Amino acid sequence: MHEFIQVRTDWLIALSCLLGLFVCGVTFLLFRYRHRYLRLLSELHRKTVDMEGHVTKAKAAAKAKSDFLAQMSHEIRTPLNAIMGMAQIAQNTTNLARLDDCMKKMENNSKHLLEVVNDILDFSKMESGSFVFEENSFSLIQEIDFIASMFKAKVTEKNLTLQIKAEDIQHDVILTDKLRLNQVLINLMSNAVKFTDSGGAVEMAAEEVLHLDGESVFRFTVRDDGIGIEPEQAKKLFTPFTQANVSVTRLYGGTGLGLAISKNIVQMMGGDIELQTEPGKGSLFCFTIRVPAEKKAIDPSENEPRVIPPDKFRGKRIMVVDDMALNREIVEELLRDSGVLIETAANGKEAVDSFRNAEPNWHDLILMDMQMPVLDGCSATEEIRNSGKAGARDVKIIAMTANVRPEDLERAYQSGMNGHLVKPIVLSELFAQMEEWL
Repeated sequence: MHEFIQVRTDWLIALSCLLGLFVCGVTFLLFRYRHRYLRLLSELHRKTVDMEGHVTKAKAAAKAKSDFLAQMSHEIRTPLNAIMGMAQIAQNTTNLARLDDCMKKMENNSKHLLEVVNDILDFSKMESGSFVFEENSFSLIQEIDFIASMFKAKVTEKNLTLQIKAEDIQHDVILTDKLRLNQVLINLMSNAVKFTDSGGAVEMAAEEVLHLDGESVFRFTVRDDGIGIEPEQAKKLFTPFTQANVSVTRLYGGTGLGLAISKNIVQMMGGDIELQTEPGKGSLFCFTIRVPAEKKAIDPSENEPRVIPPDKFRGKRIMVVDDMALNREIVEELLRDSGVLIETAANGKEAVDSFRNAEPNWHDLILMDMQMPVLDGCSATEEIRNSGKAGARDVKIIAMTANVRPEDLERAYQSGMNGHLVKPIVLSELFAQMEEWL
């Protein structure tokens, strides 16, 4: 019995020692690897926080895009409603004054709709990296005067004071994308005029602040004493898919993309854009660009619109190719008084057949839509060029297209087209293409 108790005591001691060793071992391991465990826990916590942040941002982005699409729907449907409404009114009236009013309102709303579409397309190009600059040389002072002239009627209508300043510009001729620079200035001026009430003032100023090694830095400012913007709302103005104030947007209109696009354009020109604003006291937008510049004067006549004699194209034979009957009718009506002889085709195959069946060197010009059923415009152009018919290589073919991506235009030129017209077709641009190629 005594021996049994002794054995049992030895076993308990041994077990206690083993447990002690185990606890010591675990404690040793915990202390040894505690930094690794703490780092692992910290990393897991950080990833959890980051994931929650990403989820929050994704939800915010999705909501912003949803709000943006709703705003775009409003901005597109509003002018469409006006156009369709005015068209119905015009159909049911014999009053010439009322008819003229309907036509003017339809034209104004069409221009607004085109601006909305252009904003969406420009932003899409910027996001995809396909936004292309076309450098050209022009007079900065003349462009400022041109932009000012665009707003004189609206300023008079709203009873605003407009002041234009072009100070200390020694190197007037600059090399950059004229259309894009104008786009920024027009956007800022349009906002200034839009958000300034009757009796207010708008100012646009340009100044050359530095010239070095053939390049100049120009500062542009657009100032108004309009409604101004709250500081928290001002932070959102240059953010895509975000409206600073939805209620203001509903009242004044706009896509909310203009300033985001303008900021990108300015940055691509080597500058940046800033805003100073105070609610009820107005806003001041300021941006700089760095571009090649020189003193050489430009002949003012270079910017004057070319006057095309009415009979310049009389007797020329033109084929209009478009799968939309309305588009063919529009071109026919635009050219109705020019004296040209027009034939039409509803798709590329009809155009190729008409060209092959005509007398040699019959067609002087072909206006070719690019997207058509049966045979598209590029394929039709290639078939005409390779037909072996007399004049197939010489006939001028101009693309009429709503596709304005660089790759689309490159495809048109590779197929054998000579130039392009962007839809909607403008008569002056159509005449300019005809004057160049006929």
